[in-house]
Amino acid sequence: MIYFESNDISKWKVELEIMNSNPDYNMMSKNKSSITIEDIHAEYEESKELNTTRLLIKQDEHYIGLVDLCLKNRSDHNPWISLFVIHRQFQGGRKLGFRLSTS
Repeated sequence: MIYFESNDISKWKVELEIMNSNPDYNMMSKNKSSITIEDIHAEYEESKELNTTRLLIKQDEHYIGLVDLCLKNRSDHNPWISLFVIHRQFQGGRKLGFRLSTS
């Protein structure tokens, strides 16, 4: 079963592992292939400023990803998914509990 769990700074190691399993994304967003605890702290500070809800995605006992939700974006007052990252190990649908349909 897949469910969401509140994400806070005490789970920084989980977030770091998920993020660093995606070096191409890190290179695009941070101009480096891996991020540090300092980068995670900066994300939390920005999240507070933007009033973003940070969640971890779990499948059974495994953390498989993270998502940041902004329920009222400052620029257009609409909800946004500001970040959605799946651990590289679980990408592709083969190891998740579901498969996305393209039809």
